[in-house]
Amino acid sequence: MSPTDAGRAAPGVQKMTPSEAFVETMVAQGVDTMFGIMGSAFMDAMDIFAPAGIRLIPVVHEQGAGQLADGYARVSGRHGVLIGQNGPGISSCVTAIAAACGAHSPVIIVTPETGSMGMGLGGFQEAHQLPMFQEFIKYQGQVVNPKRTAEFTARCFDRAISEMGPTQLNIPRDYFYGEVSCEIPRPMRVERGSGPQDAKIIQVEADHTNLGLVKKISLGIHGDAKSAAKALLARIGGQVLACDASKAQRAATIAAKKAAWEQALDAWTHETDAFSLGMIEENGQETLFSGGRYLHPRQVLRELEKAMPPQVMVSTDIGNINAVSNRYLRFDEPRSFFAPMSFGNCGDSLPTMTGAKVAAPDRPAVAYAGDGAWGMSMSQIMTCVRHDIPVTAAVFHSRQCGAEKKNQVDFYNCRFVAGELDNQSFAGSAKAMGAEAIIVDQLEDLGPALKRAIDLQMNQKKTCVIEILCTREPGDPFRRDALSKPVRFLDKYKDYV
Repeated sequence: MSPTDAGRAAPGVQKMTPSEAFVETMVAQGVDTMFGIMGSAFMDAMDIFAPAGIRLIPVVHEQGAGQLADGYARVSGRHGVLIGQNGPGISSCVTAIAAACGAHSPVIIVTPETGSMGMGLGGFQEAHQLPMFQEFIKYQGQVVNPKRTAEFTARCFDRAISEMGPTQLNIPRDYFYGEVSCEIPRPMRVERGSGPQDAKIIQVEADHTNLGLVKKISLGIHGDAKSAAKALLARIGGQVLACDASKAQRAATIAAKKAAWEQALDAWTHETDAFSLGMIEENGQETLFSGGRYLHPRQVLRELEKAMPPQVMVSTDIGNINAVSNRYLRFDEPRSFFAPMSFGNCGDSLPTMTGAKVAAPDRPAVAYAGDGAWGMSMSQIMTCVRHDIPVTAAVFHSRQCGAEKKNQVDFYNCRFVAGELDNQSFAGSAKAMGAEAIIVDQLEDLGPALKRAIDLQMNQKKTCVIEILCTREPGDPFRRDALSKPVRFLDKYKDYV
């Protein structure tokens, strides 16, 4: 295949192998990047990824492949595609696909499975791969005959965009081989209209199943928010609205509230509850391995905010400091902020931002994570280093699972179980994986450290981990509604209230 053929699907009805039909359909859909770990189940197709113009970025764990695909899709608006070995390679992706569903990301997971003649025999790496994902998938395509490979592949890609969520393409591993005659389908895209009518409460949703789900509405529009907003503005453009009379007053009120909030954040240097004050005093008496001192998380977040570069993308993870960080982040353009969304999967920030960086290499990429989340995801630093995907990670090293520990403070009389994390140096681990690392234990060093890490990322293509030593003061809980004060009836547990 010549270089000019890469990125252009074969025209008309042609004789080809199912592997070629699968790859050519992805080419027609504009795929040039995939994430995963190589495996024998799809090796025949993988062999022709490169001449088709498709780059497969190998990760260190399949869950990371799903998270990278999610981040890639959320930044680019295009398909995020992942693939893995049947059985354990595929089962490792379930959490990431659930997160992509919660983020409405058009992610396609390609799941090669046990060969058709071995199904049901309990063979090596056999698993029922469709039920694993059915709760989190918009459409599941099962290739029932090699001649229909292109058809099901195209449908998975089309439905991921039309339904704004993940889809699954399941292919028996022996169906990549053989000879078929087929035509590569053209991408099908459904235009989402604006459609507003006379109504008091209008809800616009890309996912029609969310219409009227939480609040009672007058009109539901299955469409694009931007198109709907333009149409609404066009309808009211020539009218005098009752709200216009108070527009300037409302704008002034909003500006005043924002200014007051910024002042409050500046003054809010640390937590003031009794437990946090005790932790601050205790941490102040400790000797750090770095020779510095533990920093207040709120001051850390404020200093990071001040040092953020233009066009920055920031991802946050699950955890106490990360939840508080949402108050300190400001963005000037869309597709800039990436949180774990409704699935709340811990360890999401670094791999998601790595995928985002692949999609937007010219934008600065910063991932926030706490101790627990970093422990789950830090091995993906090797993916960044191996494949020249430079990102910056800010790791809040407070030596605890802060979010859950806060619940034990508020509801369980400070009985701490499984929440203390005696971590080694995250900076040392990063260096061992080939990344740059900076330890910050003085507040005045934080802004320069972030700027240095961004410079390494943007100008030298180097990944850098900033290890920030933080006090053990927990911030506001974000699931207070999910717990109740304990009640015990058995005598042996009477003191556990």
